[in-house]
Amino acid sequence: MSLLYTLQQGASYKIIVIGDQDRVADIDLQVLDENGSVVGKDDDSSNVAVVDVSPIRTASFKFQVWAASMNANDAFYSIVVSRNDGSGGSKKGGKGSAAEEEEE
Repeated sequence: MSLLYTLQQGASYKIIVIGDQDRVADIDLQVLDENGSVVGKDDDSSNVAVVDVSPIRTASFKFQVWAASMNANDAFYSIVVSRNDGSGGSKKGGKGSAAEEEEE
């Protein structure tokens, strides 16, 4: 699954993907800038992936999420984008289905 998200210059972000504990054994995350260059990734073997990004300019970034290992045919995951801009920050979240990634 891919998701486009605009990140602002001057802020730092923590992107967190959490896999369904009983169904997703390993979930991975890769963040690409507007040129397709990888600016961060987490491909360890846990069901939580975390990437920190501090954009040098405001742009659309692509979050690529995939279940590297599953314990079931389908599952769910959540994406949290936490922004820290020095003013207390804000959070946005979303959710998706790891089964969609398996089909692509």
